[in-house]
Amino acid sequence: MKHPTGASGNAAAPLAGRRILLVGDLASLATALRHGGAAVLQARADAALPEQLRAAAGVDAVLVELDAPDTDGLAAARAIRAGHAPWAAVPLLGLAADPDAFAEAAAAAGINGLLARPVETTLLYETLTRFITSGAALVQRTSSGAPVGGTSVVPEPLLNLQRLDSYQRLGMLDELVNDYLPEMSRLLAALREAAGRADVQGSLAALHSLLGMSGEAGAQGLYHHVRRLYVPLLEHAEWPPQADWLAQLAQLAARTEEALKAYCAQQARSSAA
Repeated sequence: MKHPTGASGNAAAPLAGRRILLVGDLASLATALRHGGAAVLQARADAALPEQLRAAAGVDAVLVELDAPDTDGLAAARAIRAGHAPWAAVPLLGLAADPDAFAEAAAAAGINGLLARPVETTLLYETLTRFITSGAALVQRTSSGAPVGGTSVVPEPLLNLQRLDSYQRLGMLDELVNDYLPEMSRLLAALREAAGRADVQGSLAALHSLLGMSGEAGAQGLYHHVRRLYVPLLEHAEWPPQADWLAQLAQLAARTEEALKAYCAQQARSSAA
């Protein structure tokens, strides 16, 4: 495949100008990324990842191999997310032959999304572009001093992109999101009302419905957070210990709604292009 040149270069090289760091043995992806116009950096085993990110002076995304016997991709992700350095918010994408096996651990480590190997080149380009664009927007909002309100809840990744991509291919995405968002608001209102009465059964019913709906809608971060609330209440009748747990849940639901709308807008632009 030739590298694109000329006026049409941006269309032919969707990752032109992007710098991608690879963690693990991802040589086959390196070739595809370079064909897409990206500059590819390979993480070294003899140096700490944060130091390599500092030395790289600007990385747009990191691809992490999760199922290699000689690479601890989850530890790499946790090292990147630790602290408040500029690179801590870089988009992280995990790759594995069976990504479902890593879903919960990857979310806990701060990995934004998972792809199954071997991955289709077009899907790789689209996923990276979407993450890089949304990540840049998040950094811009944060650095501008925009208030986020309340206690921060960051159970990344917010979205299960594999599920959403499958809905998009089936032509079901808009219908799914249009049904999901109003119902999510209704369930949160029902939960607030039940919790205000200390009604365990009413709260369990709302959480159970929200758990199922968030899973179906690809709202992965919300799903895991709701599950952490639901299980102790179901098994031990234990309310969440945080005084602001309802505010945290509402904040996360709002972020999820924003992320779903951004995903749909990105898909609409891609379809129109």
